[in-house]
Amino acid sequence: MKLINAKYIRTFNPCSERIESFERTHPKFNGTIIEFLSLQDLPYSDKIWVACKVVDYKILQMWSVLCAESVLPNYKKQFPHDNTLEEVFVTIKKVLSGELPSSAARSAERSAARSAASAARSAEWSAESAARSAEWSAESAERGAESAARSAAWSAESAAWSAVRSATRSAESAARSAAWSAESAARSAASAARSAASAESAAWSAESAARSAASAAEKEQEYLNITILITLLEK
Repeated sequence: MKLINAKYIRTFNPCSERIESFERTHPKFNGTIIEFLSLQDLPYSDKIWVACKVVDYKILQMWSVLCAESVLPNYKKQFPHDNTLEEVFVTIKKVLSGELPSSAARSAERSAARSAASAARSAEWSAESAARSAEWSAESAERGAESAARSAAWSAESAAWSAVRSATRSAESAARSAAWSAESAARSAASAARSAASAESAAWSAESAARSAASAAEKEQEYLNITILITLLEK
């Protein structure tokens, strides 16, 4: 197989930004496709773009099936008793290896389409559920803030009313009561502020953790995809 270098990649008319970036970071690279795919600081999308230009089509077909098969556990979590996709993968791999005619692949394709539609509906439901959850959280936060405001207003009103009643009994007692009520209101306001800050911090932490988990999962899958392709090329 032809060695990969910037000059060779340019023959496929890549976008100027990506090839120029490659030339800056790997100006002297001249290696096999496996060595190219193994570069640590090269974006996943760049690796796949070049691989699709130089790797044999049959290898790419098998690679796409194996990559899809690698995420089958995600589907099984939603549909543990549905073996359609497992059967589809077995059939397609047999077609690619020549054990079955291509007509079997078309049948498998129809089954996969039905399963994909089901998975899409499930994904849509999950997204909708997540949106509802986010909306509920926002409403809950809003209600919490409103409740805190009402509580603070009530505390202030209660303090004022207590001061008036105490004033009718004793000026000295009213002064003490007003001072205590003011201090209590201040503590309540400070507590409400801390609670609001804590809730906001918790929400931010949860969102940040979700983003981090999604990013880590994506990177892990990209690494797996590249590993699968390298394994096929080494055979």
